Amino acid sequence: MAQYGAAATMMAAGDSLYQGVRSLTITRELAQFSPPAIIADALGLPFDLALMRRPVGFDLEALLRKANLLSLLGALRKSSASNGQTWLAESNWSTLEAFDNLAFGGATISDLTTCTYETSLPLAQRALAILMDKSVSDRAAVPAIYDLWFNLNVCFVLNPRRRAGEQAKATAVDQIAKRRPKLLFVNIGSNEGLFRLGIGGRLDEKVEAGLKGIPSLMRTLFGKLRTALPAGSCKIYVNSLLCPSFVPNLMPPASDKQGKDGDYFPRYEARIGGGHDLMSKAEMRQADKLTLAINNEVKASLAELLADDARFVDLFVGSQAFDGKHWPDRFVQVSTKRRLRNTPLDKAPIFDGLNSGGLTGLDNMHPTVPGYALIAKMVLDTMGEPLKLKLSDAYKADSLLQDLPGDLTNFQAAIGLLGRLGLFKM
Repeated sequence: MAQYGAAATMMAAGDSLYQGVRSLTITRELAQFSPPAIIADALGLPFDLALMRRPVGFDLEALLRKANLLSLLGALRKSSASNGQTWLAESNWSTLEAFDNLAFGGATISDLTTCTYETSLPLAQRALAILMDKSVSDRAAVPAIYDLWFNLNVCFVLNPRRRAGEQAKATAVDQIAKRRPKLLFVNIGSNEGLFRLGIGGRLDEKVEAGLKGIPSLMRTLFGKLRTALPAGSCKIYVNSLLCPSFVPNLMPPASDKQGKDGDYFPRYEARIGGGHDLMSKAEMRQADKLTLAINNEVKASLAELLADDARFVDLFVGSQAFDGKHWPDRFVQVSTKRRLRNTPLDKAPIFDGLNSGGLTGLDNMHPTVPGYALIAKMVLDTMGEPLKLKLSDAYKADSLLQDLPGDLTNFQAAIGLLGRLGLFKM
C-alpha cells in the first residue's frame, strides 16, 4: 500500500480525464476505469487508486435520474451540502496514507504545483457554509457547489488520512518528487480553455487567451518535474490536448451538411451548456489550428527540458481515427452490432439501448469507460505496449451505457441549465 514518501513504481497526475470523471461525477467505480488504472493493469504494475467511500460533492448522474428539471438545482445543492458535511466530519478518508493517482477534476496546470490539502480545506469549508446558508438562493449557490466539489477532491487525493504536517502542505508535484516513481503519466491543460470551448461553443477572447497561455505554463511545469525527477530516474508520458472539432458536444445543426467526408461542417453549436451562438467553419478550423500549434510548442518544450526521459502522447492526431462525426466510416466497434462515435449520447427511440454516441457521458464532454480505454490505448501505443482491456469489455463495464436514463432530452436540458448557471467552471 502506498505510503507518503515511499518510493513508487508508477504515478499519475492531472485533471478529470485522468481521474475518471464521467458526467461531472467521480465515484469509486469510475475511478477504477481511469486511463492510469487501465494502463497500470495493462503493464501489470502496482498502482494505488484514489478510491472514495462516496461520490465527491455529488453524483450528478444519480440526481438526474431522480429530480425533474424544476427541482434539480435545489436537489443538487441539498445533496452537495449533505455530502460535504459527511466528508468534512470524518477524521480520515482512506486506509491508505497516499495515492499513486494524483489527478483531480477541474485541475489546471498551475494547480499541480500550488494546490494542497492545507490550502483547499478552508475553501471547501467556506463553500459548505454558503450551501448551508438559507439566505443564499439556489442560483447564487451554484459556484459554491463547484468549489466544494473541486476542493474536497484536492483534499482527498493529496491527503487521504487528513494528517497534519508535511503531507498537508504538499502539492501533487511535491509528492511526485518525494516518491520518485519509475513511470509518470500526465494529462493536464484542458481546463485552460479547451473545456470552456467545448461546453460553451465559443472561441472568444477568454478562451483564446487561456489556450495561448498553455505553452508557458507547461514549460514551467516541465521545469519543476525536471527538478523533482533527476535525469534518467523516470520515464514521463505527457498527453497532448484533444482536437476541438473532435469534441462530441460541438455538433453541426441538423440542417448543415458537409461538402465531403472529413470536411468541417458549415457551423457548430454546443449541444449542452452553451448559449445560442454558432461557431463558423472558419472559427472551428482556427480552434483546431491554434490547438495544434500549442501542442507542437508543448512537445518542443518537453523534448528540450526533459529530453530522453519524456515522450509526447499525441491525442490530437490519435483521436482522428475515431472521429465518426466528420468521417462516417470511423467508429469504435464494441460488439457485432454496436459502434460508438464522438457524437452526443442518444437513446434509441424504440429499443431500450444506445442509438448513437457512447464515447462520452451525459455532458458530452467527459468520456465513458470505452472513451477512457481509447486514451489509455493511445498512451500504451506510444509505449509500444498492448491494451489488455478489450473495448467490448470496456463497453460492458460502463454502468451508464448499460442502463441509459429514460429521457435523455430532459437530462441534457437539465445539464445545459446548470452550465448556464455557472456549474461548469473548468
